[in-house]
Amino acid sequence: MKRMAFLATIIALLALLNVATGFAESAEGRYALVIGNGNYGKLGKLANPVNDAHDMADALKALRFSVILLEDANLQTMEKGVIKFGNELSGSAAAVGFFFYAGHGVQSNGINYLIPTDADIAGEAFLRTKALAIQEVLDTIQQSGNQLNVIVLDACRDNPFSWSRSGSRGLTVVSQQPPGSIIAYATSAGSVAQDGSGRNGTFTGELMKNLKTPGINIFDMFIQTGADVKTATSGAQIPAIYNQYFDRFYLAGVPTTVAVTKEMTEGRRLEQYIQTIAKARDAEKTKAWGDALNAYALALTIMPDSETAAFGRARAYRFLGNKKKADELFRTILTMDSVPDQWALFDMADFYQWEMRNPDISIGLYTKCIAAGFALPAAYHHRGAAYRDKGEIDKARADFGQALKLGEAESIGDLVEQCKRDLAALGQ
Repeated sequence: MKRMAFLATIIALLALLNVATGFAESAEGRYALVIGNGNYGKLGKLANPVNDAHDMADALKALRFSVILLEDANLQTMEKGVIKFGNELSGSAAAVGFFFYAGHGVQSNGINYLIPTDADIAGEAFLRTKALAIQEVLDTIQQSGNQLNVIVLDACRDNPFSWSRSGSRGLTVVSQQPPGSIIAYATSAGSVAQDGSGRNGTFTGELMKNLKTPGINIFDMFIQTGADVKTATSGAQIPAIYNQYFDRFYLAGVPTTVAVTKEMTEGRRLEQYIQTIAKARDAEKTKAWGDALNAYALALTIMPDSETAAFGRARAYRFLGNKKKADELFRTILTMDSVPDQWALFDMADFYQWEMRNPDISIGLYTKCIAAGFALPAAYHHRGAAYRDKGEIDKARADFGQALKLGEAESIGDLVEQCKRDLAALGQ
């Protein structure tokens, strides 16, 4: 009885939130390309980049990234790595990319180049064919169309070539930064970064101290790293961070105001659960699907049996573009018969009808909505579209006709006009 009373309290308190459920990661795919070039044949050896790359790769793997690690790479190997990295990112709009480079980098005429270890570059004009332009990496990333990409360039050591002109020290700001990206330079444009006296370069060493900090938004993590580098070098080296990503993302887990423990009382657990669901709904209102996903995941750690949180998590994946994950989670919800309400049922029906193009599933879900008397005009119309897709024209006509009748009765002009067009297309 106590359990039933507790669940009833949850339902009542959620109702007080007055937030409708008709709203629109490692969970998301995480992919990284890490390059460390230190053993330069004709340019001498840099002490830290290979160590930086190995340590960064290990740190990213611990954060559930799939990592491509390249050590002392030539140009062809670097180009192949970039192509593979781009292909991995293009698999999902919800994917997160992390590109890290440590080694020599130079600028020429406003273009930044990463230098392969076998570099034999006789003059500045040959950079275009014998080094990897950072813009080519950025263009490849942008073509992938994923949600977030982080580019870290610990490549601002002094220009090693004898032909370099005065004033060409360090790297410059890229001219075309992709949307949804954060670019972090080890030091300011035109300045030189310190290679470090220990195992790692100064910037990379400070970055790895912050990388695994839970509950810190990724952009704030880079800001903290910049402050740490400035302090460690007494202001001699100041990193530069450029941001084109305006959502929130947590590499090492979302922030929690109160730890979820076995000792937490049911009342305290309920309070935290409600607060977390409210945060998720607020995130949905602003279409901050990453924040919504993180909040729903946290809600499930508080109350693993929450139908609302389970559905919200699946729906967040849907709007992050990860249809495969959304499908997997929605099917689990349907198998367990744990759909929280009729809005959720209708939402899933639309997902399978319009995005997954699976009328067999959507028809069953729309039928349940109709049986419950929920959203009848739209449910009849959408089920009619599903029947039409299956080639069951008589059933499609019947549903379109019923939707038209109900739409006229409820003065739903847009639906009425659509039903008329659909019936005309079916010859009625």
